[in-house]
Amino acid sequence: MRPFEFRLYNWIKRNLPRAKYNMVSSGLTEPKLSEFGVETGYDVFAQSLEDAEERFRSVVAKVYGVNRENVLPTAGGSEAIFLVNAVLFSLTRRVVVPKPNYEPMFAVPASFGYAFEDDEAALLNTSGKCVCLTNSNNPTGRLLSDERIKQLASSLEESCFLFVDEAFREFYEPSTPKTCFSQGKRIVTSNTMSKFYGLGRLRVGWIISDYETVTILERAKRLVSGENSGFSLWLSAQILEKRSRFAERAKKVFKENRALVEEFVERTRGIEWSDPDAAPFALISYNLPIDSVTLCNEVLEQTGVLLAPGEFFGADHAFRLCFTMENSVLEKGLNKLESFIKGKAS
Repeated sequence: MRPFEFRLYNWIKRNLPRAKYNMVSSGLTEPKLSEFGVETGYDVFAQSLEDAEERFRSVVAKVYGVNRENVLPTAGGSEAIFLVNAVLFSLTRRVVVPKPNYEPMFAVPASFGYAFEDDEAALLNTSGKCVCLTNSNNPTGRLLSDERIKQLASSLEESCFLFVDEAFREFYEPSTPKTCFSQGKRIVTSNTMSKFYGLGRLRVGWIISDYETVTILERAKRLVSGENSGFSLWLSAQILEKRSRFAERAKKVFKENRALVEEFVERTRGIEWSDPDAAPFALISYNLPIDSVTLCNEVLEQTGVLLAPGEFFGADHAFRLCFTMENSVLEKGLNKLESFIKGKAS
């Protein structure tokens, strides 16, 4: 049996302790919740008689304009990807996952032994196939329009689903939370507290879909993880209720840091970027005769800058550069990376 590996996860865990400039983490830096007016005391939570999961589902529903019955909490985005593949995609065992894409989106269906296609051309014929997307795309940071989502959903057969991971979508319009769930039938979306809010350690995410699909996925979830931590759900509900304050933070970080990366790309010969409009990262392509894993290893060793090899996303001669840190740190790291690329090209 072929072993499957989440190479990006292992890369980050292995190399992050050595990095001086973290350009591999796609979520915003963890905020100090007390500064946002969030109650963090465990004793306060423990004394509450409120059902944390029900509150969380109701708050997510209100934020995204859906019903409580359309929401299923998950253990981050990872459990959502696993549940959709294990339950919904098992009906056809045929999946389209256009690359470049977030590694688990194609590694998970491959681990189940599903037949999957990974190029854009496969979207022209979705007969008998499910479709799996990240929107905003990870690693390019580009957003697909609602019209394109609607078109893809309408092309699917009755037994097929369109799964859209929306972990970064809100960077496009931070003040206006949206989900593409309403763009057609058999659409399943997922999101997480890890990226826009910078709270990956809560391990909280959610799925939004129609009542029947959520019910099916919920039955499977109870067998896999039971339920989320009540304390994490309690904190997450408060954070979502104060979403506007977190949105201002995300908007500022994205705007200022994206401008720094754009300047870096313009002044560095031999590279191009994906010009992201909806995520705090970009796919940077280069014309050096070296594979992305080797390049990123050399960059880390010589500069202390940690990047994600494009190979992990299905992109050759490229790397993903995240700009989620303080802009003063980002600027120093970009200068180091610029010097490395210029030296390598000379």
